[in-house]
Amino acid sequence: MRFAFPAFAALMLLLPALPVPDFWITQSIYIGLYSMVALGLVLLTGVAGLTSFAPTPPPSWPPNWASRPGSRC
Repeated sequence: MRFAFPAFAALMLLLPALPVPDFWITQSIYIGLYSMVALGLVLLTGVAGLTSFAPTPPPSWPPNWASRPGSRC
C-alpha cells in the first residue's frame, strides 16, 4: 500500500508514451470529463445532496407573535 500512489503516478506519466489505440484515449478523455462533472456536482450539492439558489429569508421571519404586547400565548 505504501507504493500504490507512486506506482499509479508512474503509470500515468508513462501512459501517453505507450502505443495505445485512439479508442482508449477517447474513452479516457470521456471518463475524465464525466468524473470532473460528477465531482463538481458532489461539491456543489454538499453532503445532504441539497442545493438552493433562493435568497435566505429575513431574520424576522416567521414573525414571533408571542413576543408582541397583549398576546395571550
